[in-house]
Amino acid sequence: SEELSASGDTFVVNANGGGDYESISAAVSAATGGETIFVMNGNYTESLTFTNSVKIIGESRDGVTVKTGSSNALLATTSGNNPLLSFENLTFKDSARTSSGVMSFMGGGDVNFTNCNFVDLSSKYGAMQTNTAGTITFSHCNFDNIKEKSNSPGTGLMYLNGGGTTNIYDCEIINCGYEASSGQMNALIYQYAKTGTLNMERTTIAGTTGAAGSLIRSAGKVNIKDSVIVNNTV
Repeated sequence: SEELSASGDTFVVNANGGGDYESISAAVSAATGGETIFVMNGNYTESLTFTNSVKIIGESRDGVTVKTGSSNALLATTSGNNPLLSFENLTFKDSARTSSGVMSFMGGGDVNFTNCNFVDLSSKYGAMQTNTAGTITFSHCNFDNIKEKSNSPGTGLMYLNGGGTTNIYDCEIINCGYEASSGQMNALIYQYAKTGTLNMERTTIAGTTGAAGSLIRSAGKVNIKDSVIVNNTV
């Protein structure tokens, strides 16, 4: 797979003009692999599908808001590509899908989120659906009001498939759960693949509500250390 440092170029995105691009999607389309995309504070409506490795850094976590205005995924990779992706200092919010997750990662590339907010996201699979053999890591991230919105069983936050590893470190997962009028979610986090691994450390889960089979359900491996799971009703 490509290395994030392959190019070394930096693209500046500014919704108000004055940068290299006014949208993140334009910068992603221009990337050939290894670029850093620096996003100035502002509101961005995007639907991003990645085929090349990039690092996206926001000017400030609370100042850069990214949402999708369509039924497409906010962030996605496909099974035919294995990009290495990194996201830092960004807020993803106010986005919904009727079926697949707001974020949908396929293939085998690694994905890293650092110091990001995920707010008011909903779909049948909550914030994220994966079918990847790669590693997805969330570090120092906040999840607030992530909902499973379909009338058939889905997941309130994450549906993990494909046999990869998901790491959740130093995060807060607050007020997530079930939104639809009937049915239930399989779990807040569902590690579906038997060969998959979920690692959670120094993380808080609180305020989960709605009918669910369990808070965390796994056919694979789950390792939880130094975490707080409190005031959840399922």
